Amino acid sequence: MQNNVHQDDKKVKSAFRESTEITLSYFILVYAYIWFSDWLISKYVLDPSTAQVIQSIKGFISLGLIGLVYYIIVYRRVKKYLSNNEQLKKVLFEL
Repeated sequence: MQNNVHQDDKKVKSAFRESTEITLSYFILVYAYIWFSDWLISKYVLDPSTAQVIQSIKGFISLGLIGLVYYIIVYRRVKKYLSNNEQLKKVLFEL
């Protein structure tokens, strides 16, 4: 019983660490993208209305990329969950 509790604790810590790594990586990449792209626009686009249009396009691209990354993460998790669930069903059936 004690061993199961220890394994559960390790899984929770692993899930926390993995979630933290994904979140920190996301924040670093997004903030770098926002800062760098804003810098490029302010440096090379002199017309304010053109800069505003580019900023809007940049926002739509950002949302699309965020949605894609979110989809990939959710897809992988669900696929892993379903695979583990199928393996569990096979083991239970064999018992």
